[in-house]
Amino acid sequence: VARQAFEKIVLERNEEFKHRWFLDRVREECGKHGRGLVYLQNYLYKTLPDSNQDDHIQDISKGKKLLSARLRFHKVLIVLDDVDDFEQIKALADCSWLGPGSRVIVTTRDKKTLKKCQVNDDKIYEVEKLTPGEAFQLFCRKAFKKNHAPDDHYKNLSDKFVEYAS
Repeated sequence: VARQAFEKIVLERNEEFKHRWFLDRVREECGKHGRGLVYLQNYLYKTLPDSNQDDHIQDISKGKKLLSARLRFHKVLIVLDDVDDFEQIKALADCSWLGPGSRVIVTTRDKKTLKKCQVNDDKIYEVEKLTPGEAFQLFCRKAFKKNHAPDDHYKNLSDKFVEYAS
């Protein structure tokens, strides 16, 4: 839920970038596909308007070369959501490939992943965990379009869901 709102805000409010991508659930995609990084590299490459659509990325090394050759001429915004490995960042959005003014936003559960990229502490924003009350209210807003559960049965189910999710 919050992920979709974040994606919408990032992509719609950053029109100064020629190209904008939100790569959702990078960790999951890389685990789901034996060649998840190659799959994501192909996605990025194929959505660039000046890419050769006949090129198909077969391995991470070729993907880095093709992306580097195209992205260096554009001001781009790339959001990598739920990264769990430094190599994912290096394969999808190495800062040395990007044109002037480009930005990369990374969400991760592990601050060490960002440290490996030599990200300064002042560039890291840590999101605080919701309180149980805030989590319950957010769940109800999304599930029932209200700030509360419609009845006791749904309240008990909602409490269990929020407890399980946190």
